[in-house]
Amino acid sequence: MYVELIIVSILSIMMCLVKKKKLSNLLEIDIKGTYFFIAAALIQFAAVLIFKRFNNIRLNKFLLDNYDFITCFTYQFLLIGIICDLDKNYMKLIFIGTLLNFIVILANDFKMPVLIADEIAYSSVNRVFLESNSDLIHTIVNNNTKLRVLCDIITLKKPYPFVKTVSIGDIFLLLGVFWIWQEESTVGGEKFTKIKVNS
Repeated sequence: MYVELIIVSILSIMMCLVKKKKLSNLLEIDIKGTYFFIAAALIQFAAVLIFKRFNNIRLNKFLLDNYDFITCFTYQFLLIGIICDLDKNYMKLIFIGTLLNFIVILANDFKMPVLIADEIAYSSVNRVFLESNSDLIHTIVNNNTKLRVLCDIITLKKPYPFVKTVSIGDIFLLLGVFWIWQEESTVGGEKFTKIKVNS
């Protein structure tokens, strides 16, 4: 969903420019839970990188067998980091999105079920890939899927150039990212221009 985050950010920045908001305020956002976000990102990135890049059967089996612990640690750090800044409106949206995704992942053996629409490129290949348990994070939506409404079942179709599926939680996350730029660029003396990192 990195592409969507970038696109949403660009659109939000463009709206800030139209509204003549102070983008310089964005240079000094006070994020108290920064270290928790960094920890969550490092854990997730390391697990996925090792699983994809290292062709080691024992290591990959270890990751698959213990990914429930990895997921729990990742989301705990994320949620703690978000709660540290829950006074911000956009963090409330991000909190809802993160929690919804975590709930459906917990309900489906610690993987996010994905509905592969026919519009998606190489849809049949992707279905086989997910069904073979070759993805550390995702699995295929099937008759045994729980909380289907919270899964990746919303297809972003053309004219959107990057056809893919997202979840309701992802929508809240995208709204939260969009609102970051709007809220932090608000005109006034209460905003600052330097990133403050507090543990």
